[in-house]
Amino acid sequence: YKSANKRHVQKSIKPIAEINLLSRKLYEEIQAERLFDFQLDPRGILNIFKSDKNAESECKVAEWALAEGLEAKILNKEELHKLEPDYAINAQGAVWYQCDAHMTPGEFMKGLHHYLETKGVKIFMQTEVTDFKSANGNIQKVITPHQTFTADEIILASGSWSPLLMRKLGLKLSVQAGKGYSINVY
Repeated sequence: YKSANKRHVQKSIKPIAEINLLSRKLYEEIQAERLFDFQLDPRGILNIFKSDKNAESECKVAEWALAEGLEAKILNKEELHKLEPDYAINAQGAVWYQCDAHMTPGEFMKGLHHYLETKGVKIFMQTEVTDFKSANGNIQKVITPHQTFTADEIILASGSWSPLLMRKLGLKLSVQAGKGYSINVY
């Protein structure tokens, strides 16, 4: 919340757009390789708005996206209904980010987990990392309450707890916890 100011937001738009496009490309490549099955819908995402205030805010974000070369389209109520005729959406309109895609993260992670294990990757669930031992800018050991690990490569993927762990390595990462919702309709 401290970093959510106009200057930081403007500075972040380009990297966020690049990450968005890269991640979509990577998910599409993983799906094309058919290493494991997961749902990926490339039709984009809709940010729906009901009020004038939210419409103004969403349209401003859409303008930033368009300025970065992303595919986005502002839809009025009729265009939204035409795009989603099977749903009675009570809204003024939406921004359709055609450049985006959506998926079910839990389904993807379950498939990825299984695939990696079949390739010999050891995954330690519910294992708290408490510290690291590093030398010459490289992590030598990962320390947990019950054992110490060494590895050729280490992936730090602890969500909103990542900054706390990275501080132990003398690194800074700005991440704020968020909440998301996902509903699959097949």
